[in-house]
Amino acid sequence: MRTKLGFLFILAMAGVFSAQTPPPAAVLLFHGGGWVTGSADWTFDEARRFAASGLAAVAIDYRLSAGKVTPIEFLKTRGFINQGS
Repeated sequence: MRTKLGFLFILAMAGVFSAQTPPPAAVLLFHGGGWVTGSADWTFDEARRFAASGLAAVAIDYRLSAGKVTPIEFLKTRGFINQGS
C-alpha cells in the first residue's frame, strides 16, 4: 500500500492478518542519506523481512532537503510520528 500524506509517502508491507487477532506491532523504516539523498526503496528488503516475521513494516519516503542543517522534512516527520502518541 502506498499512501501520500502531504510531504510523506507511507509504504506499508504486512502479511495477511485477520479481524480475530490483535493488530501486529509495527516498525517504521526511514532510509539513510542525511535528509539529502535516498528513497524508501532502500529499506524494502528489511521491510519484507519484518513483515515475514509477523510485524507490520512501514517504509517512509519523505521529501529530501536542500542541504539545510536541520531540514524542515525532519521536523515534519517528527511531528507526524508525534501525532500517533
